[in-house]
Amino acid sequence: MPHRIAYMPLNTYPEAAPDAAILAAVGFAAALECGLHVTNFAVDVPTTASPIGGFFINVEGMARAAEERSMADCARLQALVQGAGGAKAGRVRHEAKGDDGGGFGGVSNRGSDL
Repeated sequence: MPHRIAYMPLNTYPEAAPDAAILAAVGFAAALECGLHVTNFAVDVPTTASPIGGFFINVEGMARAAEERSMADCARLQALVQGAGGAKAGRVRHEAKGDDGGGFGGVSNRGSDL
């Protein structure tokens, strides 16, 4: 039988995927007897250049809070996938993508494998 691998990307911004959907996907991959590669993504919000943006709204604080929430969701989803992977006795590989200091905004690498 050929070696099959399913891929499940998980974004954490603006909202993380629901736990129930992730657990269902892990269970589905296990039922199909295929490996599962999971990558979750954290947001990296670039620094704002607005000279008056900070007077009315704390844009930098909002951006940092969104980044921190996204990274916390990455850690939570990693633990969820790792726990489900062991429980389903499937082959699960996990990779996290987050801030590596690249500073370009969007998504950058922060490696972590299961």
